[in-house]
Amino acid sequence: TTITISAKDRNGLVMDIATVLNSMNAKVRNLSSRSVGNGMAITVVSLEVKSVTELRYIMNRLTGVPSVTAVQRNGS
Repeated sequence: TTITISAKDRNGLVMDIATVLNSMNAKVRNLSSRSVGNGMAITVVSLEVKSVTELRYIMNRLTGVPSVTAVQRNGS
């Protein structure tokens, strides 16, 4: 599945997101991040999950990353 993370753009944002994903042993297939202006950044992560419960857990943990304002599942 793919999720989109909206956050205030800052140094170390991608590293912090990757660290959280790594700490949960999430199976990341792709991760890309870009600045979208107005001091905001969008990070798109494609990952493999076993269940909706696991996906919700990952999304909840990502909302705790400093400067993250929203985490949404794409297509649902």
